[in-house]
Amino acid sequence: MKRLCTKEYLFFLLLFWLTACSAVGMRFQSAAPPNAESSLVYIYRPSSWKNMLISPGVLIDGEEKFLMQNSAYSFFYLNPGLHTFTLKLSDRYEGLAQVQLNTQANRTYFVKVETNFGPGMFGRSFKIASVPDDIGQEEIQECGYLDPAQSRKFSKSYIQEEN
Repeated sequence: MKRLCTKEYLFFLLLFWLTACSAVGMRFQSAAPPNAESSLVYIYRPSSWKNMLISPGVLIDGEEKFLMQNSAYSFFYLNPGLHTFTLKLSDRYEGLAQVQLNTQANRTYFVKVETNFGPGMFGRSFKIASVPDDIGQEEIQECGYLDPAQSRKFSKSYIQEEN
């Protein structure tokens, strides 16, 4: 009887893991190129077992966009100029949670969300950074599309209160 319970437990654990990993859409497909009045920015998070169930919020210029899932990407057409990309994390996380990018018209950019274990037994860290085109183009290939319009919005646990 005990062995049957272990098999059932492993089955449900595997089912949960597969469900968590398949929460995004089709594998990477290039978006239409930007035009003379816009820039294209891909935001992606490569697959990693580290913090795979945590989905930090992504803001662009202070506006909430989506929750960034593991092995996912999204893209936005932005007006040329300085833009701020922010991860919203609870105080349980560490890391560089903001990056600025000065975009130019008719150009494509890649912004990467990374995760790791932080110091201490329960430490977790996230960071967001712009990466060179060749690295972004290579790393994004295995990511699935995450439609911001279909994404959940931030829960209170993701938003830090500002004083």
